[in-house]
Amino acid sequence: MELSMKNEEVPTAADGTIENKVLDKQQDDEEAKMKKMTDAVRTLIECVGEDPSREGLVKTPLRMAKALQFFTKGYHENLETIVGGAVFEENHEDMVIVRDIDLFSLCEHHMIPFYGKVHIGYIPNKK
Repeated sequence: MELSMKNEEVPTAADGTIENKVLDKQQDDEEAKMKKMTDAVRTLIECVGEDPSREGLVKTPLRMAKALQFFTKGYHENLETIVGGAVFEENHEDMVIVRDIDLFSLCEHHMIPFYGKVHIGYIPNKK
């Protein structure tokens, strides 16, 4: 059995069927992850003897979940998008040094955030 579809039968962004279904699924996935994370933080707060419904802690599970998403956002980024047109053909062989690159991450053992500056030196290989 052969399947074929004419171009006019493919849903477009105008009617939004395929694109919106993908976006809706991504949004549903993100909302499910956020709920799971906030529930976990709420449990942690309870386990240390605090009341997550206390005024100062009511929004803490959501704030902490958003902070974790921010600190781990690099897992979902790719180098080509970040550097854009910064990689180009070059014929020199002198060292290139880039200084004061902001760095933030989480300690994998304790999940404690840390930050700093990074300096990188490299010798280009025609790029």
